[in-house]
Amino acid sequence: MVNSGLIRHFYYPVDTLGPKRRLGIWFQGCTHKCNDCISQPLWDFDESFRVSLAEVQAKIRFFSTFTDRLTISGGDPFEQPEFFKQVLISAREEGFIDILAYSGFYFQELQSKHQDCLQLLDVLIDGPFDSTKLSRSVWRGSENQEMYILSPNPEIRKLYEDFKTQNADNTKVQIAQSKNEFFVIGIPKDDKWKSLFPI
Repeated sequence: MVNSGLIRHFYYPVDTLGPKRRLGIWFQGCTHKCNDCISQPLWDFDESFRVSLAEVQAKIRFFSTFTDRLTISGGDPFEQPEFFKQVLISAREEGFIDILAYSGFYFQELQSKHQDCLQLLDVLIDGPFDSTKLSRSVWRGSENQEMYILSPNPEIRKLYEDFKTQNADNTKVQIAQSKNEFFVIGIPKDDKWKSLFPI
């Protein structure tokens, strides 16, 4: 079992990456390096962000008193699949009923390599961000990305089906602070955020 991994942020409440109020966890490290990525500081596999599984479990346990919904992004959590799996198991054990994850890998590739992680997710939004194909759909950055509803829970499935084709004409983002660092939470539909967080 992997006992540590790279995580940049824990943040609550997240209101812009999934339905209802959620805990957010951002993994550190990503090899996709998409053009105009909003999360370029999370690309490097920076060891200064290594945390123990026990620390992650303690944070998940703490935040489970406020929410049972979780969004995991990054970086790319599937770049650390064994640690990611342990985080997902911990969230399930603490009663999280709705877990949404983002990945720059496509679903078909993850199916062949990381089915064990997919089985612990309720929803996956897949694919690299393509700044030439911006999407108006809620929670997706570009049109090549798809939302896969994996949960067997009919209430969770219906919740996401209602959002699957919804446009984000009134989308919002959050500006958050973690460890003396400001970052954007959400999917901006234009590039105005760059004036606040130049990349």
